[in-house]
This record gives sequence, structure tokens and C-alpha cells, in this order.
Amino acid sequence: MRKITLTQWTSLWIFPILQVTTFALFCLGIDQHFWAILFLPLSAFFLNFSLHITYHYTVHFPFKSAALQQLAGIAKTLLMGLPFHYYLMSHWNHHKHNNGLDDFTTTWRAVDNQIVPKNVFIYALFWPFSSSKSLPLQIEQGRKEGYCTPRVQKRMLMELGALLVWVAFMALYAWPWLCGYYVMVYIGWMLIALQNYGQHLPQQYGAPKANTYLSRWYNWLFINNGLHEEHHEEPAKSYWELKPQAQTPHSVIAKPHLIEPFFHPKNN
Repeated sequence: MRKITLTQWTSLWIFPILQVTTFALFCLGIDQHFWAILFLPLSAFFLNFSLHITYHYTVHFPFKSAALQQLAGIAKTLLMGLPFHYYLMSHWNHHKHNNGLDDFTTTWRAVDNQIVPKNVFIYALFWPFSSSKSLPLQIEQGRKEGYCTPRVQKRMLMELGALLVWVAFMALYAWPWLCGYYVMVYIGWMLIALQNYGQHLPQQYGAPKANTYLSRWYNWLFINNGLHEEHHEEPAKSYWELKPQAQTPHSVIAKPHLIEPFFHPKNN
């Protein structure tokens, strides 16, 4: 991982810490206080930004130690509810195809020889099925294109095994926690899908590639997460190195990525 200051490290990892804290508050309070369930949407909200900011950063700037990469991958898997190295594979695919039809997370679909926008509500609510390709086809494509290496596949399987052990443990000893965990993961990934939709609004196929939100307070709070077009243009730069660039007419959005899809004219 690229060397960063203590302040930057804290701002980067605050989202997983908040996710764990709010989920722990749910677990600790569920037996005595019904209101503890309110911590689940908060935990899901922090899962969204944990993935889009923290875990996303570690895809581009991984730990140098292979052992630390594996341990961190398992920890992130348990927080994400999906193998981290599946996300890593999917993200490199995303950068390669940039919301084209070969992008696993594309916001477009082919219908009767036409390329049309996916419906944002279906895309978000049914996120496990939003990809047009099955997992075996994704892995096959990743192998051919070089971002699903044998090491990635091995780590993906290791993380899946750890996740199954974690789920089995909760099922045996704390099933209410397991129910809450599934709710957190489902809502969290629904928000992740919604944010991805806002980052790549299906306006005109092929252009623009990504959407940017320029609010200064938002980009201070979420470490330049609004500068998504800039990230796609210069993926080797850290969040703190990104600067707003000259924008194409359709690339700047008026609202945060989580909110803008509801105002996108294709969905109205």
C-alpha cells in the first residue's frame, strides 16, 4: 500500500470502523432493545462507503506483504459479505471496459440489437443478478483478459471458505446476528449498486465514461470520492492527488452519486 500520513490513514479506514461499530451495537442491543435494529441501515450505509472508498483504495494500492494481503482480504470479505478478490477481479474488469457491455457492472443492456439503459430500481434491488454474465463466464473472461490470475482465484476460494465458516458460526451460536448480517450485506450492496449507477449514468453509450460530483464538502468528507471521472482518467493516483479536471458536458452531476440516479431522465 502506498505510504500515507496518519491523518489520511484514519480518514481512509474510518468507514469500516463505523460499519463494525454500528453492527456491533445492533448485535449487543437486539435482545433487549428493538430500536437496535435501526443500526443495521447505518451499518449498510458505512459498508457502501467502506467498499467505494477503503476497499477500492486497497485494490489500487495493495499491501506489499502477500501474507498481509491474504489476511486483509479475509477481513474485508467478512465485512463485505462477498469474497474481496471477486470484487478486485470485477473492479479491474470495470476499469478495462469502462461501463461497456463487457463490464460486469455495466448500467447498459442489449435488447433487440439496441443498447438501452438498465432500470435503476431493478439494478439496485436485484443486485445479485444485475450482471449480464454468470460467475463462471466472468471468471473465464477474467482469465483471458489477465485480471483473474490463479492467485486471485486461490484467494477468492480461501475467502469464500472463511465466509462460510463465519456464517456457520453465527447460524449455530447467534442466528439473530446472522439475520442482521444478511440485512446489512443486502442493503449495503444495494447502495453500492446504486452508487455505481450514479457514477456511470447511462446517458449516451460510450460517452461520457464516468460522472463527477464537485461539491467541496462532499469531497472533503468522502476523500474526493465525488471525482469519479478523474479517477478513471488517472487510476494510478491516490484520492488525495486527484484534482477536478475540465469536464465534458454530461459528466458533471448536480447531486451525490447515491441520489442522482433517481433524477436521471432515463428513469423518469
